[in-house]
Amino acid sequence: MLIEFKCTMKKGKKTENWLGMITNLTKFGNHYELRIESRSGFIVIIGKTSYGNFACIPDYDIGCHLSNLKDLF
Repeated sequence: MLIEFKCTMKKGKKTENWLGMITNLTKFGNHYELRIESRSGFIVIIGKTSYGNFACIPDYDIGCHLSNLKDLF
């Protein structure tokens, strides 16, 4: 599965655009693993626990709780 999306970065008066993509999306029961590639690449793990939803990026040693998996922010 390949999902493309547009990336934009505005720095001062200059706007830069490039493409990113989700190159792999795998469901593992109660969580999903996806690989995002653009200028670099990393893996994101999104799932649900008894305490709520979460997102983690193990390559950067970060994670957070999510209020709703459909939230966009």
